[in-house]
Amino acid sequence: PVHGGKPDLAITLDTPLRPNTPISPDEIVATRIFSFHRGQGAWKVNDVFYDTAVANATPVTGTAERWIVRNNGGGWWHPVHMHMEGHQWVSINGRKPALRDQFKQDTVILGSGDEVEIYMKFRTWIGSFVFHCHNLEHEDMRMMHNFDPRLLPTVAPQQTQNLFP
Repeated sequence: PVHGGKPDLAITLDTPLRPNTPISPDEIVATRIFSFHRGQGAWKVNDVFYDTAVANATPVTGTAERWIVRNNGGGWWHPVHMHMEGHQWVSINGRKPALRDQFKQDTVILGSGDEVEIYMKFRTWIGSFVFHCHNLEHEDMRMMHNFDPRLLPTVAPQQTQNLFP
C-alpha cells in the first residue's frame, strides 16, 4: 500500500511472503566437504588458510550441491555463515534437524565435533563470495573460503601455496 505518497513497507499478518521451495535430493549435482579446525596457531578450512585469489568451490549457476560442513576444531563452536545464498539443513550429526531449521538459512551452527549436511542452490549470482566462521577472532585469522558460481562448469583450482605461512 501507499501512504502519504510513499510506499509502505510494513509487514502485516496478511503480507504474502515468498514460499519456501525445498531443494530436492535429485537436484544435487556435486558434494563438497568443508572442515573447520585449528592449525599452525590460527584457524583453517580444509587445512588451508584463506587465499583471496583461490576459488575453493566453483558451482554452476542454476544447480544445487550437497555440502558437508564439519567442526574438527576441538571444543570450539563455529557459526559458519554463507554469503549471498541460503541453504537448507538436511541433517545434523546424521539426524533430521528440528522443524525450525528445515527452512532456508544463511548460517550453520557447528558445535564441537558436529557435522551438518546442507543443500545449496546457486541461483543467478556469479562472482566470488565467501563463507566463513562468524566468530570474529576466527574470521580475522583466515577461517574463510571463497565460492565462485560460474555459468559453465569449472574445476575449482587447487590451492598451491598459502599466502600467509
